[in-house]
Amino acid sequence: MAEGRPMRKYFMNLSKQTFEELGDGLVRVTDRDGKTGTFHVDGRWVEGEIRDVNLNMLIFTGGPMLPKEFNIRWGMLPVDPKRASGWPEPQEKYLKEKGIL
Repeated sequence: MAEGRPMRKYFMNLSKQTFEELGDGLVRVTDRDGKTGTFHVDGRWVEGEIRDVNLNMLIFTGGPMLPKEFNIRWGMLPVDPKRASGWPEPQEKYLKEKGIL
């Protein structure tokens, strides 16, 4: 577990690869033939037979977790024209608490 949560694991249908979070910014990639490769979340190869990987899946699997207020599809985020920031109330509150707004 990382930060008190289960490790993330995803299957990418297009490449038929499994991406597993290992912690410390590392992700193990396994293909349908059982070959593996370990990568840093920024795409740097660490070890294994697989040396080419989908960077977006590495970030999605091993990158930082979004705060729950931002764990939404961005295309679905409504803009609030009544607020000066344009952010809906939960997101604006979070950003103010963190000193970003």
